Amino acid sequence: MTPFAYCHRTVLILVVTTLTACTITRVSDYDATTDELVSTLHKKTSGFFHTIPIKGEAECGYASHQAFYDGLRVEIDALALRNLARANNSLTIAQIQGLQQSIGAIEQLHQLGCFSEAQIADLKNSLDIHYGAILKLEIAKQRESD
Repeated sequence: MTPFAYCHRTVLILVVTTLTACTITRVSDYDATTDELVSTLHKKTSGFFHTIPIKGEAECGYASHQAFYDGLRVEIDALALRNLARANNSLTIAQIQGLQQSIGAIEQLHQLGCFSEAQIADLKNSLDIHYGAILKLEIAKQRESD
């Protein structure tokens, strides 16, 4: 084997090894509908936490707000279904599933009793983080596709 052939072979092996060691994660394209739905959900939950009566006030219990949770669950399920149907969208799906779990936990907590002012602030902040993460990813996708 000539020195050139040996060098060529070595470079080829290094290139192939490098390429097979790299993992490329594809991400779906930006989806304006997801962006809009998440923004709408954020407004609804933010409005809910700004208007819900605190512990000790009338109508602070879960029964008075069950329709809100039912509607929110339906909308998040629709958002999840839309994103499950899109290829290469596992990151967004995982974020939506995290949001669904948090909403479920908040609903269970509300079933146990009314929220205090501090709980309301913490719960709102927790959901804001979920919504923000989903929107940041969608905005990054939008920049990538431009």
